[in-house]
Amino acid sequence: MSLIMTVYLNEGIVMASDSRTTLLNLNQIDNCIIQNRIPMSDATYKSFLAKNNCGISTCGDSSYNMKPIAGYIENILNNNIGVDTTIVETAEFICDYFSNLDINKTTIFHVCGYEKNEKGDFVSKVFRVFTGKNKKIEQISSENNQGAIWNGETLTLAKLINRQVICPNYIESSNVCINNSDGTTINIDNALIIDKKNAIVVNESNIPWEYMSIQDAVDFIKFAFDATINHMQFQSVNKTVGGPVDVLIIKPNSTSWLKRKEISYGK
Repeated sequence: MSLIMTVYLNEGIVMASDSRTTLLNLNQIDNCIIQNRIPMSDATYKSFLAKNNCGISTCGDSSYNMKPIAGYIENILNNNIGVDTTIVETAEFICDYFSNLDINKTTIFHVCGYEKNEKGDFVSKVFRVFTGKNKKIEQISSENNQGAIWNGETLTLAKLINRQVICPNYIESSNVCINNSDGTTINIDNALIIDKKNAIVVNESNIPWEYMSIQDAVDFIKFAFDATINHMQFQSVNKTVGGPVDVLIIKPNSTSWLKRKEISYGK
């Protein structure tokens, strides 16, 4: 599944992605199909830079027609995205291209960059793109507001950052019937009944995105990827995030790779 992250700030945008590709392996044990993801490569490129200084990161389904998605993205950047292509046009092309390529696959993209507004000022443009049957484009930022988005294997970060409810006492029930005030009822299958009185609520982490600098964003990204990879190491789960982390920094007048793995022959 991978992990991609974008932190968008007033002074720049920082994008990052891991390098692991996993293969879905199906085994049948006692008439049950067991799914496992086997690491195939730790050298996959998932972040790219277009001619219009637009950054693109990808996670989710990573192959189309039995070919890696990176080749398709490189072809798009070479032939379809020019220096004058807008950020939203880039997002729209990617959404339509991969949805038409295979409607049954879902790939998530972060598409980010800077454009001048009517006043001639640079403003950030951050889009999240979903391909496939439920294709859509979400505009995350357009007026230099600050924040972050991440997609892929997000469970570790959810536990560390999102609001949590800890339930010491709960009951699992195959069926629960709820009576509404209007006399109707709702049946819930596989319900989880919690003891609200003794539940512990852990509030969402208060991260002051509005005060972050580029260095703070880089430090947060390093924390996020290290925490996710290290957490998976000690769990009995599919190790779907790993390998080098590529980091791209986009500013209104410049772009640069803070980290970018290189192809090499041996060590």
